[in-house]
Amino acid sequence: MLALAFLSACGSSVKSTADPVAAAAEKTVAAKTVQFSMTMQEQMPSMSMPVSMTADGAMDFAGKKMSMSMDMSQMAALGGQALGSSSDWKIETVIDGLVMYMKAPFLQTILKSDKPWIKLDMESIGKQQGLDLSSMMNYDPSQLTRFVDYLRGSKDMRVINHEKVRGTATTHYQGSVDFDAYLKALPADQREAAEKAQEKLSQIGKPVYGLFDVWIDSQQKIRREKFNYSIDVTSGGSMKAAFSIDFFDYDAPTSITIPPADQTVDMQQLAGSLGSS
Repeated sequence: MLALAFLSACGSSVKSTADPVAAAAEKTVAAKTVQFSMTMQEQMPSMSMPVSMTADGAMDFAGKKMSMSMDMSQMAALGGQALGSSSDWKIETVIDGLVMYMKAPFLQTILKSDKPWIKLDMESIGKQQGLDLSSMMNYDPSQLTRFVDYLRGSKDMRVINHEKVRGTATTHYQGSVDFDAYLKALPADQREAAEKAQEKLSQIGKPVYGLFDVWIDSQQKIRREKFNYSIDVTSGGSMKAAFSIDFFDYDAPTSITIPPADQTVDMQQLAGSLGSS
């Protein structure tokens, strides 16, 4: 879900001025860089307990790059030794345009790779699924910043309080998002890509969102966002997820290193070699 965590912010042109939350969403995704810290909790019908995950990283919107460290160590506890140790579920991700690199020990073991980084060409994979991701750079609903972008369709937002987030004074808003109105407001080329992607997602299940909580600073940038959603799954029951994302150090210099070629293996080639063995 977080594979292309920054692309939705690139080049979006929806204009929102009347609603302070919608206007802040627009200003937020116009930043050059930002650091983020995130906590997630997911519950699947097949899981005996919810799983919590944390992630920290940086997004370079101008350079179309992202780096992220994710701790999914609670996954190991669900399957005992079958899923490896907790350290096997500490994952590094780097994104360079439409190419993603993952350093995940559990995945390296499963794929029997002798190199630490797995390379995924998202454009090639997308075409196999009938999606032209190169035309969806402005909007791809599998990304982290889509949740900020969605706030352009904010609805019935009200002020809850005035609070500090990481030492910064903010105004706390709460309300909902009108997704149909948001999609209709997108430029025609972005709308077509967004609707196509939404159709793909609906084959898995349509998310039902609860209220959105948003903290906005005096520069009209989002400092924190919290939300939750559920998706009905074919196995019965619902998958539930809750997110809390902090954004900070806007426009600070960011250095993101692409893994060297001799430390990477292409996922499609690796999958092909495993299939033929």
